[in-house]
Amino acid sequence: MTYKSRKIFAACTIRNSAASALGEIKPQNPAAIEALVQLLKDPDEDARRIAASALGKIQTQDLAAIEALVKLLKDSRKDVRRSAA
Repeated sequence: MTYKSRKIFAACTIRNSAASALGEIKPQNPAAIEALVQLLKDPDEDARRIAASALGKIQTQDLAAIEALVKLLKDSRKDVRRSAA
């Protein structure tokens, strides 16, 4: 693994861990919800899947989050669609 690929892998791992942790914090935290909604648009499928799962744990009623999750139901990856549902 090259230095660049290790750096990218580490950044993805950190981002995914942060998304997962956001799903564990105080429900309905607007900053957490906003960060997770942004992550739903990430090109990395694991990031989208983890963000969708975290929003499910929060059980948000935020309209932007719900709309973003509905869009993910058409994602090309089955595991992302499952997490969005």
